[in-house]
Amino acid sequence: MKVFINNRFTLWKLLSICIAFLLSSCDKFLEEPVDGRTAISIISDMEKVLNSIHPLSDHHFTDLMTDDYMSKSIAGHVVRTVEEQLLPIFSLAITKESFPNSSFLLAGFNPNTAFRRYYYNIHNATFLLDRTNSFVPNNEIDTKKIQNIRSKALAIRAYSHFMLVNLFGPQYNETTSVTDLAMPYIDKYYPEAVVNFPRETVKKIYDGIESDLLTALELAPQSEENGLLEPFSFSRKAILALFSRFYLHKKDWDKCLKYSNELLVSRSAPLNVTGLRTASGNNHDKFSLDYFKPDNQAYIMMGNNTYQLIGYFFHGFYPDPIRAFISSYGADPSNNLFIQTSPLFNDFIPMKYLYFYSLDKRNMNMPIFTVDEVMFNKAESIIQKNNGPSDESSIILRKLMEAQQMRTPMINTRMQEFIESGSANAAILKVLDLKRVRFFSEGMRWFDMRRLGLPLSHKLPSGDEIIIDGKNPEDYVIKLPQEEISNNIGL
Repeated sequence: MKVFINNRFTLWKLLSICIAFLLSSCDKFLEEPVDGRTAISIISDMEKVLNSIHPLSDHHFTDLMTDDYMSKSIAGHVVRTVEEQLLPIFSLAITKESFPNSSFLLAGFNPNTAFRRYYYNIHNATFLLDRTNSFVPNNEIDTKKIQNIRSKALAIRAYSHFMLVNLFGPQYNETTSVTDLAMPYIDKYYPEAVVNFPRETVKKIYDGIESDLLTALELAPQSEENGLLEPFSFSRKAILALFSRFYLHKKDWDKCLKYSNELLVSRSAPLNVTGLRTASGNNHDKFSLDYFKPDNQAYIMMGNNTYQLIGYFFHGFYPDPIRAFISSYGADPSNNLFIQTSPLFNDFIPMKYLYFYSLDKRNMNMPIFTVDEVMFNKAESIIQKNNGPSDESSIILRKLMEAQQMRTPMINTRMQEFIESGSANAAILKVLDLKRVRFFSEGMRWFDMRRLGLPLSHKLPSGDEIIIDGKNPEDYVIKLPQEEISNNIGL
């Protein structure tokens, strides 16, 4: 799939969907000859295609863009080529200029790959919706299955558009959203080989996402037929979690609370890091495996890893700042959330990724939606509506703290700081401190930084320093891939 953009957006569409569920990537799909593709016309084929477009953790490259990482370009300990391919991300150069695909790792840890994969999912989801429109159910069971397929396809399309607009577009602002341009929005299947799409406004994209999610929720069954598959399906709970995130970004506090509360009625326990650490004892692999265990009730939806831990070690960029922050926050009193991989080079990786440290174990599940995030969203919305901390937001925050490795005196100290913070902005920063601890190196931090315009400073291997002061929303917007621009006819 190729996409080309300037004021007009030319997108090379998939002529049809073949046995996409047997293929592992967009590139492999495009290598299939046309006559090797089959029409998707029966329910079982539609369900398999849904499995093939389940969201991945394509956003994890943003971790390197946050204040959680630093450069330690250590001679003799860095694969120089990899460092060079990660540097445009760490240096935030991707927010200043468009880069070609060749500038980045082929492993998928970059914005260009995320761009292609999200649109791949959008196209396939839209194709499925087109097929369900023409499908004639034979009985009530067929009708329910088609409704479920439509629900999941709409949710996948909504999620993919949401991630795209929050990577390649300005943060939603009610006043400027009607003129702020982001990327194309695609809500219709086109059988033509080449179709022109304009860049759309942030408002139109958000309106489209909201419409898709409302219909998806209406069609979604109350529970999956097989509960064990729920973490790997865009279930009703996952739609509620996405709604919670969507309205937080839109600053619609009432609706964020509505959908957060609806989700938390059935799932209310955050990930118990303290319990996992205690249960694992000194078995670090067990802690790592249990931390990402899909059937943990804190996980609403999981996605396959595309991260490959590439930013953690041996390539010049390390999570030292977040390690220091967690320690100062009091969330690692036993000093067991990170492990030193090399005393000589003084580098550390998060303990929760230790089992997946070796190359042959790097295929893992990563959380897309969690109970914890919904709780944080709820707390922030309450603070905004209350214009400061409240008893209800304090209860949520304490519950989240108690799930971390924090001793009671430190919890009391942090809670007192929150209660005395005063203003809504000050209280939210306190909430984000804990959120930073909870989701470190899990691809969450950048979206909070851009959403609230948090300042950032990165010192580059050259000695130069990159600074974002938080005053210009465009500083957080990733530029569209170079191929999408250079191949546009007439550009």
